[in-house]
Amino acid sequence: MISDENARYAGEINHLVKDAIDKTRRLARGLCPVHLTSLGLEASLEELAASTSAIFNITCILRCPRHIPIRDNSLATHLYYIAKESIHNAIEHGKSSKIVMELLNNSGTVSLSILDNGTGIRDTAKAVGIGLRIMQYRARMIST
Repeated sequence: MISDENARYAGEINHLVKDAIDKTRRLARGLCPVHLTSLGLEASLEELAASTSAIFNITCILRCPRHIPIRDNSLATHLYYIAKESIHNAIEHGKSSKIVMELLNNSGTVSLSILDNGTGIRDTAKAVGIGLRIMQYRARMIST
């Protein structure tokens, strides 16, 4: 027969184990956020939009009118991190309350746009943060 105290401890242990599994999954997703599935980038951007909305209490959505298969995981990962940094900048520096990501395929050319209602950057040449440089680097890696 299990005592009430032991049952409570078992319940706490169960909760801690589930929490540890959840944190491990989130960590793994952060290391390789774009999964090699048929909806890899789209699903990852949807998840990014949902978590951004929930964490920062803003509107963040993905517009992707039709499925865009991206088989190159390196390309998908670069696009994901460009989107993530853009969202970070829009919230942190632009004070945005609405962000829209658009993933489009125009005649075989994939494009990702991040639109927001924030204040923007007046002069990117004077921007000193590392985020813009990393996004430029990733864009160069994609175009090579």
